[in-house]
Amino acid sequence: MLTNLHAALQAKVPRPEFVITASNVGTKPAQDALIKFIAQGRFQICAEPYSDTLEAEERKDTVEGFPQPPQAPAGQWTSVLVPSIPALGKAFSGLDIPDIGDLDWALASPHRHDPNSFYYKPNRPTEPTDWFSLKCTQWRHRTEAEDFRGFIDFDTDMEEIDGAIKCEIHAGNLAKPMNWIIPVRIRRKMISVEPTSREMLRRLQESSTGT
Repeated sequence: MLTNLHAALQAKVPRPEFVITASNVGTKPAQDALIKFIAQGRFQICAEPYSDTLEAEERKDTVEGFPQPPQAPAGQWTSVLVPSIPALGKAFSGLDIPDIGDLDWALASPHRHDPNSFYYKPNRPTEPTDWFSLKCTQWRHRTEAEDFRGFIDFDTDMEEIDGAIKCEIHAGNLAKPMNWIIPVRIRRKMISVEPTSREMLRRLQESSTGT
């Protein structure tokens, strides 16, 4: 654990997040709207995860402390009870098992599409990428602004990163696409893992002595 402690601590550091807010302030809905985010520099971008807690869950328990010493092995008696075939049949007889025809219908049921919502085009990217886009069939005007979120992914061995995220908005009834450039500047700061390792050793010592 000490050998790879620096990597484990780095994994706990959240990736930089970007939030770009946009709204349709025109006089009519934007037809077939498309918003695109492009990474310009030595980094890539990631789409917002399905859950807001996904990033935190991925880093959770990465470094909690040294494992406790293992328990001394000890023998014990065990018994295994295997239910009989009639018992299994009785247990399953009360279950409501759907007919295979109902199952086929459920699998083929189409997902309801909301024309006023944004969807990833063609699909939500699951890995860091140079760009991704979202589309909306009818982007309503004079409504609450939309927040588009994502993460910046980069090589943590790099000392400095300078670049930008380009945002493009297109629509069928928009005469000229809208473009914005959002600067991205990342600096790496080196810190020692010694304080963390000493704290982990202290907690281990206290737990083993019962103090």
